Amino acid sequence: MRLRRLRTFVKDWVVPPAVWRTGINVAGRWTAPAVDTAVLDRNARFNDLYRGRRCFVIGNGPSISSQDLSPLAPEITITMNWFNRHPVLDQWKPTFHCMAEPGDAACWQDPTMLPRILDRLKPHAYFFHIEAMPHIQRAALPDGENAHYVAIGNVVSARRSIDLTKPLLPTYDTSLLATQVAVALGCSPIYLLGVDYDWLSHRTLYRHFYDADDPAETRENLGKTYYLRNIEVAQRQWSCHEAVREIAARRGQRIYNATEGGFLDVYPPTTLREALGS
Repeated sequence: MRLRRLRTFVKDWVVPPAVWRTGINVAGRWTAPAVDTAVLDRNARFNDLYRGRRCFVIGNGPSISSQDLSPLAPEITITMNWFNRHPVLDQWKPTFHCMAEPGDAACWQDPTMLPRILDRLKPHAYFFHIEAMPHIQRAALPDGENAHYVAIGNVVSARRSIDLTKPLLPTYDTSLLATQVAVALGCSPIYLLGVDYDWLSHRTLYRHFYDADDPAETRENLGKTYYLRNIEVAQRQWSCHEAVREIAARRGQRIYNATEGGFLDVYPPTTLREALGS
């Protein structure tokens, strides 16, 4: 347990990402080679693309089941993961879509999964974890030229700025990637929706606006050790969102949480109605 905590702290807060990704980590395993900078350089056109324009980062929390998202049709929107299940896609398509799962995530093992997820989205661009690139390329998406990749650094090395051509803050969940994309785009104000962050309050893993395919995602009464691990992960998630907020503030950008009943109080709360009226 202590070794795992030390490893996480070193990886996320201390060791430069280039060293971590090219050397032997504290667990003694050889890690992947350094990122091809040409892949990240493709992202340069997105930096400050929408400077000063508001946008909406939309998570998949259960709260959006009760929110009317149809007024977001003319807005800059950033969706994530399995948003393809939301009926609002019959009315509008997102501007960007993010998936932060690393290359060893179980979701990539099914080659038919990605086309099924992305079929209804049709955004201007996708943003994936760079480790997932081989899986994305293998999927041979019809609009694969719109796939872009981001590298993930640690808090110390990445907290000075948010630039899509450089390693970003750790993405413990996709909301952290999507919010950083919004900051890099130069958007302001940025509103979060469906980022409930309330899983610790009901002792489950995660809940969504859709029914979970995996029964494990809704199991209750998890053991003490697992709950403790979730507390530790939540602390890192909150801390990274704080870092995003600080970077955005230095850039003159504002981020608000318009999630109904959301627990992520790093950002000032508001409502969707107030956001649309701004």
